[in-house]
Amino acid sequence: MKKDLEQAITVAVKELFDAEVAVGLARPDEQFGDYATNVALQLAGKVGKNPREVAEQLAVKLRENLAKEVSEISIAGPGFLNLKLTDLALVDLAMAKPTQPYASQEVLVEFGDPNPFKQVADGITDNIAIKVADVHGLKLRVLRLNA
Repeated sequence: MKKDLEQAITVAVKELFDAEVAVGLARPDEQFGDYATNVALQLAGKVGKNPREVAEQLAVKLRENLAKEVSEISIAGPGFLNLKLTDLALVDLAMAKPTQPYASQEVLVEFGDPNPFKQVADGITDNIAIKVADVHGLKLRVLRLNA
């Protein structure tokens, strides 16, 4: 979803201002929406306009282009765009299969504060690592370093 929104903002910037900027979406406080961007502030200098005016033009364009994904686009401060996702978009996100960035990689899971004067029991560390892997849905190969 985030990449789709970034792409849509990039296209809107190109269509409206014939400019290219690095679009970044951040997660603001919940009261401001689901995503926020400062793209209007970046563009203002390039196009020679007030950042808030740039944000207003972008908001109008994005409301047209993202009607199914975004329920509300508001402008905050000097030109930040706050985007609130539709309920349908949130359901789609919740139903999407989570990414597994560590799949097929060896991962060292380290747990702090063992007794430095005793050998740590392998069964304890194995169980903890497996439980962490299960909770996060990761497919980890557990390595024993203290055996």
